[in-house]
Amino acid sequence: MMFIVFSLCLTAFAVGFLIARLSRADRRETASLMFGLGMNNNGAGLMLASTTMADHPGVLLPVILYNLIQHFVAALVDRLMFEERDGFV
Repeated sequence: MMFIVFSLCLTAFAVGFLIARLSRADRRETASLMFGLGMNNNGAGLMLASTTMADHPGVLLPVILYNLIQHFVAALVDRLMFEERDGFV
């Protein structure tokens, strides 16, 4: 399950990067596309799953894992691609 959730999150960020490259976006637009596609607000899904499937707590695990992993991947992408180096933006 962890592999699937991690792959799904990486795919969302990668698609944002691919769209940015295909459209020849600059650095700011690339960041916007990557984070816009990669970061999802899944709080409503978590709340809905917890109320409708209260007798199956395992249903919540993929949603919680995805929420944690997307923040980790976002921090990694920001660090590797958009961190200022030598004073340049």
